[in-house]
Amino acid sequence: MRKFAFALVGVVAVLGVLVAASIGTASKKAPAANTAVSGTVTMVAVWTGAEGESFKAVLNGFKKKYPNVTVKYKSATDPAAALSTAIQGGNPPNLAALPNPGLMKDYANRGAIKPITFARGTVAANYSPDWVKFGTVNGKLYGVFFMGANKSTV
Repeated sequence: MRKFAFALVGVVAVLGVLVAASIGTASKKAPAANTAVSGTVTMVAVWTGAEGESFKAVLNGFKKKYPNVTVKYKSATDPAAALSTAIQGGNPPNLAALPNPGLMKDYANRGAIKPITFARGTVAANYSPDWVKFGTVNGKLYGVFFMGANKSTV
């Protein structure tokens, strides 16, 4: 199987941290834009409505910080199905926000995604060991989970 280069949610977490940092320091002088970073990042997620608008605000903050980076965001009702179709079609996004760690593990075990080992130290320094574990498959970090919800209890 051909391996595709995309991380799960690492950039989303980074984008969120950047926006949170910019909101927390709004009264201070804004940092200079980083024009040394450039390129295009594609992403698929389920955020629509208010969540979609909030994420667009995150992207706007990211764009101010990195004006030479284009983020192409696609909202999908079912990101797992959209991601599977994109992988099978040979055109996966660079990033995907998935609703649970089980899907990430499935993609990792099939060799359809690449680990984000470069971010492990930063993630481990900012998340509890359990959250790092949720993003890890076979000892390699594949994702960063930044939100959790108890939708059912058995």
